[in-house]
Amino acid sequence: MSEWMVTVDTPPAVAEHEGVLLAFSDSLDTELGATAAASMNSETGVLSATFTVEGEGVQEAVNAAVGVFNAALERLGLPSGNLVHVDAEPIEDRELAIF
Repeated sequence: MSEWMVTVDTPPAVAEHEGVLLAFSDSLDTELGATAAASMNSETGVLSATFTVEGEGVQEAVNAAVGVFNAALERLGLPSGNLVHVDAEPIEDRELAIF
C-alpha cells in the first residue's frame, strides 16, 4: 500500500460563490471524513480538491478520491460524475521532522 496525492476538478460554472466552496469543504471534512483540501476558482467556478489517499496502485487511489469527491458534490445537489481533470502522483516516503 502506498500514499498518493490525487487532485480532482469539476467542469466550469459548478460553484457560483464562496458559500458553495465552504459547504463542499465541510462535506468533505465532516460528513465524509476525507483528508482533502478544497479550493475554488472564482473566475471559472471550478471546484477542486486534493486528497491524500492510500492505495495498492494509482487506479485504486484515483477511484477512492473520485468517489469521495462525487459524494460530496451529490450531498450538495451539485452535478457529479462529469470531471474535467484528475491528477495523481505518489507521495514519496516522508521523513519525520522533529523540532
